[in-house]
Amino acid sequence: MDERYVCVYVPLEPTILQSERALLQWLAERVVAQMETIGASTYRVPPFPEDAVNAEALQNWFAMDFLDVALTAIRRDRYLLLMLDDLHLAYDAMDAGLLAPGFMEWLGQLLAQHERLDILAALDVRYEARSLADAPLSNVLMRLRLDPLAPEEAQQLTTAPVSQRYTYSPAALERILELAGGNPFLLHSLCRLVYRMWEENQSMQQIDMRFLEAIHPAALEEAGEVAEPVWNHATPAERLVLQALLRLQAGTNGHSVSVANLERELAAPPAQLEAAQVRPLLRGLEFASVITLTEDGGYRFVAPLEAEWLSANTQPLAPVRARVGLSPVRWAGLAGILLVILLIAGVLLSGVLEEGGASGVDSDAPPTLTLDPPASPSALPD
Repeated sequence: MDERYVCVYVPLEPTILQSERALLQWLAERVVAQMETIGASTYRVPPFPEDAVNAEALQNWFAMDFLDVALTAIRRDRYLLLMLDDLHLAYDAMDAGLLAPGFMEWLGQLLAQHERLDILAALDVRYEARSLADAPLSNVLMRLRLDPLAPEEAQQLTTAPVSQRYTYSPAALERILELAGGNPFLLHSLCRLVYRMWEENQSMQQIDMRFLEAIHPAALEEAGEVAEPVWNHATPAERLVLQALLRLQAGTNGHSVSVANLERELAAPPAQLEAAQVRPLLRGLEFASVITLTEDGGYRFVAPLEAEWLSANTQPLAPVRARVGLSPVRWAGLAGILLVILLIAGVLLSGVLEEGGASGVDSDAPPTLTLDPPASPSALPD
């Protein structure tokens, strides 16, 4: 960003999305901190309205009282850029009733009110369809999907920052790039762990496979930051597909798995999915950048490190119990119970008829017994 923009980075976290009050106070504090950094006057910044009675009053204070002063203080030739990271968490807060239902619409109103205000928002791809329904996020020309880094970009990010300190052996560099699969978070995680280990022994001039083996447990744990949300947000059917791909890819030494093999694997328990169901599920996971379609028409995980975390931290889904008939022994038991019930019913009925009372029952109709079938198991686990 050029110097015309005053950039305010706002990482959204569940702890600050507990209420409209907490969020707007956090936003205001971040803006004021950046104003102080660039030397802008904060003398006229209005105090936060502790006595505001509702979300609308808080929003009005931020939109008019606060932003009017902030935009004036940073000079009329500069723009205020709010960089909202993990904005999708606001949707979760709205669903939980912590934020007003129209919070996203309010962000759009802020942009309409202030010409020198801009917003850059980062969202998880799983919220993309939902965000398209909100005015400030619905303009497809203003959206950019962040794909995995190209191999040459990933290599530059790995080697350039430390080129004056150490180098990587060809095998170690290839392994780092393979494990991360172009995911910037995983790549930074691996490189940061390597650097910290090198700091302890700066006489090492080259990073080899021994370094990677030493940092692997910590890298696998940090991979949960991206892998766990994938699992938590996946539907039951998507989880079945992920676990099927994990099983099949384990026997291919990391190579892709054909669609035919996946369909065959998923047709058996615990999934029991039809082929027509499998392909849309694969496309959905590909769209979310969890798996990728390879040149040979198969599928594999984008980041092997993410696949390792899923394999180590998710339990195999319970198989769907087959619907089977009753065994002869159980039929015999039910037949005995039925015979006893019929005999008792017959004795009671004969007693009533002998007394000559009006039973209200058609004497020609045989007594009946209805046995409710057991509830069929769900096709997919919760």
